[in-house]
Amino acid sequence: MEAVRWICFLFLLPFAVGSRTSGEMLLYEFDQIDCQTNVFPNTGTLSGLSLTMDPTLVSCNNGAVGVESLLDETHVGPRLRSDKDLTDVRAQLLASGSGMTLEFWLKPASIDSIQDTLFMTMGKADYPESEAWRDQCSAYPTGDGYYDLKLHQESNRLKMSFSGPKLDDFVLSGEDTFDCKNYVINPLKNTDAKHVVITIKDREQISYMDGNNFVTGVDLFDASLIEAISHLDFFSNEFLHNSGSGALNFIKPWTGQLYLFAMYDKVLTKDEVEANFAAKLRNSLPSMTDKTVTIYEDGEIVAGSKWTSDPASYQIEIPLSELATISLAGVISDADVDLVGYPNYNATGLKPKLFVGSLPDSGSLFLSDGTPILTAGIEITDKVVKFRPPKDQIGTGLVSFTLYGRDGETGERSIEGADATITVNVDSVDDPPIPIEIPDETIMVGVDGSNIFTLQGTDVDDAITGASISTFPAAGDLYNIEDDGVTFGSKLDSGDGEVDLTSLKVGYRFTGDESNPDDTGFLRDDLFSFKLQDASGVKGVPANAVFKIFTSLVATPTADPEKFTCVEETAGDVLLRGFDNSTSKRDLRFRIAELPQHGDLYDPTNMVTKLEVGSIVEGVDSCPDPSNSATCYPGVNVKYVGNKDYFNYPEKMFNGSSVSSEWDRFKFNAVVSASTSAKSLPKTQRVKVINRNDRTEITGPKDNIFVYALSNADKSERERFCEIEENKEKKECIYGGVARISGITVNEVDKNVDRVRVSIKSETGNGKVALNLEHLDLANFVSCNFPKPNSDFDKNRPWKCEGDGDLRSETVFISQPGDLNLLFDGLRYENSVKNSVDNVTITIYDGVNGEMGCIPKAEHDLNPNVESSVRGNGCYMTNLTLNIGVGGFDPTIDDGKSEKNGFLPFGIVLPYQAMLGMLGGMLVMACCCCSCMKRRWKKRRKRKKKEREEKKEKALQLPEIAGRDLEDGVRENRGKDAGAGFINIAGMGVKGMKGGLEKAQGYGIGGPAVAMALKGVKKVERKLAEEGEKGGGGTNPMRRDEPEAGGGAMLPPLPPGPLSSKAMLPPSSLGPRTLIPPDANLPPAPTQTQAQSAVATEVQKARPPPPPLRKKKSSIAEWFGYKDSETGDTYYENKEDGRVSWTSPKGKVEMVD
Repeated sequence: MEAVRWICFLFLLPFAVGSRTSGEMLLYEFDQIDCQTNVFPNTGTLSGLSLTMDPTLVSCNNGAVGVESLLDETHVGPRLRSDKDLTDVRAQLLASGSGMTLEFWLKPASIDSIQDTLFMTMGKADYPESEAWRDQCSAYPTGDGYYDLKLHQESNRLKMSFSGPKLDDFVLSGEDTFDCKNYVINPLKNTDAKHVVITIKDREQISYMDGNNFVTGVDLFDASLIEAISHLDFFSNEFLHNSGSGALNFIKPWTGQLYLFAMYDKVLTKDEVEANFAAKLRNSLPSMTDKTVTIYEDGEIVAGSKWTSDPASYQIEIPLSELATISLAGVISDADVDLVGYPNYNATGLKPKLFVGSLPDSGSLFLSDGTPILTAGIEITDKVVKFRPPKDQIGTGLVSFTLYGRDGETGERSIEGADATITVNVDSVDDPPIPIEIPDETIMVGVDGSNIFTLQGTDVDDAITGASISTFPAAGDLYNIEDDGVTFGSKLDSGDGEVDLTSLKVGYRFTGDESNPDDTGFLRDDLFSFKLQDASGVKGVPANAVFKIFTSLVATPTADPEKFTCVEETAGDVLLRGFDNSTSKRDLRFRIAELPQHGDLYDPTNMVTKLEVGSIVEGVDSCPDPSNSATCYPGVNVKYVGNKDYFNYPEKMFNGSSVSSEWDRFKFNAVVSASTSAKSLPKTQRVKVINRNDRTEITGPKDNIFVYALSNADKSERERFCEIEENKEKKECIYGGVARISGITVNEVDKNVDRVRVSIKSETGNGKVALNLEHLDLANFVSCNFPKPNSDFDKNRPWKCEGDGDLRSETVFISQPGDLNLLFDGLRYENSVKNSVDNVTITIYDGVNGEMGCIPKAEHDLNPNVESSVRGNGCYMTNLTLNIGVGGFDPTIDDGKSEKNGFLPFGIVLPYQAMLGMLGGMLVMACCCCSCMKRRWKKRRKRKKKEREEKKEKALQLPEIAGRDLEDGVRENRGKDAGAGFINIAGMGVKGMKGGLEKAQGYGIGGPAVAMALKGVKKVERKLAEEGEKGGGGTNPMRRDEPEAGGGAMLPPLPPGPLSSKAMLPPSSLGPRTLIPPDANLPPAPTQTQAQSAVATEVQKARPPPPPLRKKKSSIAEWFGYKDSETGDTYYENKEDGRVSWTSPKGKVEMVD
């Protein structure tokens, strides 16, 4: 066997870091990174053999570097043990045969006694026959074996023990017995970190101290170490100590620190040992340590420092400059620069840097200079921060934030997941109470209940227990309030400065002037200030109680105005009430503060003079105390009369729509009867005004109406016209009637709360009337079919619905009155009986009483939307009669010359005097034409033939000119009232012109010009008659059915006017008439109960061409004569001055062809 040389203990001073000797079979570096998992891996050449740490018995040197045992005397197993036995280690050592080396970086424990503390064991052997050896070596078992190698510390000495064969005089005895030898290096000198290396090879023992070698002795023993298989263990407490009394006590485990352990399968040389010493340990990362700090509420440095000097400051944030600071000392460390005695310690090295890892959930964090820390990663250079906790929040561990570090030399971050957590406790500071101001209270004079103020506030940390008055009011006194909360107690003396109250309530009584309130009853403002006090006796800042003072009088309008319902336009009573809440309970009167908008107020004693704002109603309310209202009748009546037609009830129309009428209202004050200067607040009284049924009025056009009769040709033309797509939307096709009557207006002031019955009837039964078809949904032809079974009126069916709104001689329906304007807009009328008269009567029945024609009460009551109006039993009937004259068939239909696409559905009306006036204008025009023909004879001789032809043409065109002038006159006088009669000239036809000329000739008007015009008209008439006969079918409007009469005094066949089916009235009996265009929008006519107007269409007649004249020659020199071969008429023109004559001149005449 090989001899063994034990061990060199090297205690060397630090020097520059170099490289370690490679080839470690086992290598463990106990640093923070591995401490996070409690497992230290073997980084040597031999795989496996990790060391597992029990964190309850061993710590990683408080998270810095190295491991150390936690003090515990309990007899337990090792605290740091390999995860498997040393089989592989023994095999490799035996295979190497080069001995072995054990290397440690450690810090010895501080031990004053001679007790041994075991810190490492390897291997074990089972020697049951060697009791002596076991006692000598003090290797007491924990299980079933004994250790072969032990490292332990006794006082300031390190000791190592081997077990093996017994030696005798440096010669192996060969006996199979064992002995125990202890090898010691003494002393350790100090407890700084030590680098210990043990080599085992031969029989020499060499020690190294401070780099010097010295021999302490030679001893021999067998090197068959680690015979049995066991684990590598550290920090065991298996040594027993004999205290001298015979008792055995457990020894505490080794309390030093272990930084590194290595094992080689060879013996290191001195140089290699020195190289490992010089390499030191690898760089350590910054170590982070949690910390808990405590600050005061809101960050105050000294609790309650401003209770007296500045209590208001507790309501706001503490200024940044006054916030308490938090020291972060001890949170971060680095063994390389902070741990004196550590192998790598460098007093001049760069310190680690501190950074914010995460911000607190609430509150605000600042650097020491006041810079807000808003994001993570901010460096804290001076390890000091300021923190403002959430306002008024306290508690243990209220908030926390984290910090991490970086190596000052390498910049490496501290271990992720091992950041330091800074926990902030916030201790309570008694905050002064915060009073709640009373900003705008309203009180009444003499009403103690309304003049008691409850003083309130908030306190975040304890209860409010008291109050005091700081300043007193100017117009009243303050009183303590008794325990019942309502009784006024002792009066507070304002001369005593700040006065404490007996409770949190204070009473106020007005002592000022009550005689001059404004129109609202307001007297004046007043105020006082108060403070609140908490259970700790701390008072807060003062607050104001501000209030408005009003009189004690109270106006009390009637809550249910239906008790005093007024009827439309009828005086009704409205009760005014009031109370005096003062102790005197004075009698009251009432003052009008604001007038109603839709009516007038009167004093019941004077219904002539209206009340105005400020008026005092006669009558005294002698019951001003609400508690006595059961024994006396309170209040004073005032009379209300609504404006004409105003009502606000019912509130809905018959169809359920809302009526746009607001409830009327006025305001009043209660005043003291003896002195009306003291007024209450004005109160609003609503007034209910129920509708009284009013008559529905209807007006229409003033003039009578003339229309053409509706012929088959009219219908045929209309059908053809309306078949054209572009004409389908025109009025003629939409309405399809002969006449559209405009200007009918219905005026109804009851806002459609009830319906009315409407009847439209043709007197002759020949006329047919249709409503506006676009609005037929507004007419009801069903519900009016009364009587119904068991109805409340005559069973003989006094009336019922008729028709459906389209063309009928009689139509009966019911409707809301306001809807009738739409139904009557463009009322249609047609009649096929020519040369007749008809009266159409529109009757509106408004009210109640079915027997009289109105809607029965039972029908009114069926409507669930509207409650009844005041109708009595009256039935208003309003009529409008339209007088309609029906002429012949439209003359423009048969010849196809209508300017309205083939038919003209409207007639025309022409005043008689207007035609005479226009005839005079025609005569003037004729005279002008004659005068224009006067030319000097000498000047015309060279152009004689040409001038004669031009003159003849002008003369022959006189009838056409006259007709055109007449037509222009019709247009100019359209719509004008021309006198007592009018002439129907059949749409400006030639027949009417002829009659006018004949009448003018009969009166001796116009002379030759009229005669010449009349002759021209006769020719046109004959021409038109011929053309009408050629066209065939229909009636010729130019023919007369009766013999013609001369003199021009005959009227056309159908005189206009108030027509009768039995008699034709002369023009002198006719009323004024107006010509109205077909589609004119008529303005509303003055109110009348019976309409009398006419709307007719205007006929625009085509002018017939003048007939040609034959020319004849003559040799007479003084006059030229011209004779028409068709008429035989001759007129003469003077050659000298151009005069024209219809009688034979005395001079000679030259006839011209």
